[in-house]
Amino acid sequence: MGKFALLLVLMAFLVVKRVKAQEENVLEEVVRDLLEDMAIDGRLSENGDEAEDLYAIADNKIDINSASADELRSLHVLKEAQIQSIIEERNKMGAFTSVLDLLMLKDFDEWLVERLRHFIKVEDEVDIVKPRKIKGEFVFRASRQLQESKGYTQGAKNPYLGKPIKLLSRNKIEINEVYSLGFVSESDAGEPIGRYGIRVTDFLSGYFAYKKNKNGLARAVVGHYHAHVGQGLGLWTGFSADNTSLQSSLDKNAEPISPTLSASEYGYLRGVAGTLVHNKSYFTLFMSHTDNDASIFRREADSSNVWIQTIQADGYHRTKTEIEGRNNVSLMVGGGYASQGFNGERIGGKVGIGLNKWHSSKALYNEDKLYRINYPNTDDIVTIHADHRIMFSRVKMYGEVAYQISEDKALAVMQAMDLALRGGSYLTIGYRSFGRHYYAAVQSPWSRWSQPSSEEGLYIGIQASPHTDVTLLASANLYKNRWLTYKCQSPSSGYKFRINLSYTPVKWNEITLRVRMDGNEVTSAAANYKLQQEKRVSYKIQYQSSPVDWVRFKGGIEIIHYRKEREASSDGVWLSQEIKISFDKLCKMRATLYMAHFDTDDYNSRVYAYMPDVLYTMSTPMFSGRGVVAMGQISLNPHPDLSLALRIKHVRYLDRDKIGTGNEEVDGSRKSEVKLQLRYKLFHRFG
Repeated sequence: MGKFALLLVLMAFLVVKRVKAQEENVLEEVVRDLLEDMAIDGRLSENGDEAEDLYAIADNKIDINSASADELRSLHVLKEAQIQSIIEERNKMGAFTSVLDLLMLKDFDEWLVERLRHFIKVEDEVDIVKPRKIKGEFVFRASRQLQESKGYTQGAKNPYLGKPIKLLSRNKIEINEVYSLGFVSESDAGEPIGRYGIRVTDFLSGYFAYKKNKNGLARAVVGHYHAHVGQGLGLWTGFSADNTSLQSSLDKNAEPISPTLSASEYGYLRGVAGTLVHNKSYFTLFMSHTDNDASIFRREADSSNVWIQTIQADGYHRTKTEIEGRNNVSLMVGGGYASQGFNGERIGGKVGIGLNKWHSSKALYNEDKLYRINYPNTDDIVTIHADHRIMFSRVKMYGEVAYQISEDKALAVMQAMDLALRGGSYLTIGYRSFGRHYYAAVQSPWSRWSQPSSEEGLYIGIQASPHTDVTLLASANLYKNRWLTYKCQSPSSGYKFRINLSYTPVKWNEITLRVRMDGNEVTSAAANYKLQQEKRVSYKIQYQSSPVDWVRFKGGIEIIHYRKEREASSDGVWLSQEIKISFDKLCKMRATLYMAHFDTDDYNSRVYAYMPDVLYTMSTPMFSGRGVVAMGQISLNPHPDLSLALRIKHVRYLDRDKIGTGNEEVDGSRKSEVKLQLRYKLFHRFG
């Protein structure tokens, strides 16, 4: 194992020539870091549906013709001098006609503009008559594990009722960038497709949406949507991007309502929502009704006294037991949110206030576990919340306060500040405090745990460029829990440190060193429930480059060290190498080969590895033990509007003859998956 590690480290420091990187590489690196952090913290869903929301966020590009200085700073790649040059040029010469116009400005070069193209846009001027156009995208995906799990055998105690194939269809049509219609259908492997005598998938949802930047009705959605307000303390559904090793700011900034094609069966709203706009005044109303899975129990002998123990988020309906618990609870959410923007000569920003009510058809009961006693036992939660974002000079202050009313009352507060320093550096300081009875039913604030009750913390992050070719981001998140958590039977504290150092000696070539340090206080029966310090440190070095335009190499090594007091340490290593080849003259074919070797002492030193996948899919599987991974993917574009992708992944364990547990157990040491995706793009212009 030591020879493999040494070889990969040497490869990472080889000096190579320039790389012609693809635009999606920028988003891929941000996504990779986000998902790895979420996976380590246990906040990543099993099916990786966060990808749908990530791509939706990427589609919400900033218009440089109307963006404020603060919005441009939110990109975290522009220096203050570059931001001011954009604004001065816009005021002097008028609207930009193309993103490429930035090349005419000082301190902008082709490399930077190409990266920015993924996050910024230029809208057509309002006096130009736009021809009507129809855009559409239709995606079909099928995947299957080649080795059958125990759940598909007749001898299984609670067998899967469906076939071992996963299906997804994701479709969207947009008219003149104003009206859009979309629907998504999905069935996980093992779920029966022919329910009710009709061949339909297990999950089906969609929306009709209206969007136009004008006074009056500016946004409207009927169907499947997400709501994003303030900093997530009062209302925030769907994916919530916490700080990463590539961005120091904590500021959440998204559309109040947005339609979604996520295949996730929990964590969304379904109903009607709309936003009215008058100049800088915004008013949003929403109403939602969803049916969700939940684990139900009877608190007393009376059969009518039925309570919810846990609302399920996995969406699996494979066995008879899972199907019987399908949609056995109704959740209703309704409310409104109003905000007012202002923009003076020296100060600008916005303030907002909102109210929403969460109601469940069956009451929550959380007293079955000691750490959940502080959660509310109720079927109604009313949340009143207010937020602000104020910018002046080089300072941005933002935050939110939320007050919840149920059987118990709770207060949650978050306040942060971004300070633009000299030389394009940024400093972020943030504080948060969540009351003991604060419950995140339709909220997703920035926090350490998915349920942030009783949490208090301080965050400090800095992003700097000490040299033209060097970018540094360092952050510290210190927190404490004033009540119990599922890992600790007493009040506890912890920390998260992140360091990301990137070196770009030549354009399109980059070497990155990333360090993650996590520490938590935990208790266990083996240690008589005494506090123990649990520490996990990860060191990762990775590179990407290419000797020629049509080949790109990416590889790295990660070393994990885990230690708990009075117990033996656990170590792990992950070695990976990825090669991407583009054959633009041959049906625009692209091929990816990914290989990795992992060796961990046990589950404590497990590795979460981001792996390449087909479009709109993120793969961050967990590996422990010893084995190898091989993945091959090929995509073809026989027509500009048609693409076909085939992905094959194979894992071989070297230390076991069975993989997984329960219904997911597979006999043997090998596990393979085949995935096929077809994508068709529609574009038609009238006039």
